Amino acid sequence: MTDEVLWYFNGEWVSQSQVLISPEGRGFNGDTIFDSFRTFGGKIFRLDDHIARLYRSLKYMQLEIDETPDRMKEICYEGMRRNTDMCEDGEFSFCPMVTRGPGGRPRDAHSPNVIVKVKGNASNGRLASLYDTGIPGVIVRTRSCPARSLDPKVKHHSRNNFAMADLDAAREAADG
Repeated sequence: MTDEVLWYFNGEWVSQSQVLISPEGRGFNGDTIFDSFRTFGGKIFRLDDHIARLYRSLKYMQLEIDETPDRMKEICYEGMRRNTDMCEDGEFSFCPMVTRGPGGRPRDAHSPNVIVKVKGNASNGRLASLYDTGIPGVIVRTRSCPARSLDPKVKHHSRNNFAMADLDAAREAADG
């Protein structure tokens, strides 16, 4: 197995460490659309549904890319082929991401970045027991962006509320 996972980045397959995005890019302002999914038994779970949701989100956010939905599906399958050596059990997770690209304001942005992260998914076996035993949960104070501000069906990276909720949950669990 190799440590150099190959990711799709703006039309090329490069090692993860070579994926470089300018700090001037809109993605650093949370202007990123994504989806995430994985394989089960070596087959990508509900790929058509995930890619359809990604493209609905792109349309809603007025973000256009050259890759078609069919090409995006091909990229995912190609990612599995290119990374088989790094995955011990043949299970993968995927995260296609699109940032608006460089530009001070969204309307000035150009050259979107298209990335498909591919990772081996062997660690997901650690979650299997939780299907039987469950996992503790807490209700935190952190709230999400109101639906009237941004359609909650859009998967985006304006996720500081998730970071705060995770920190709140860890604190609540520690306080017991």
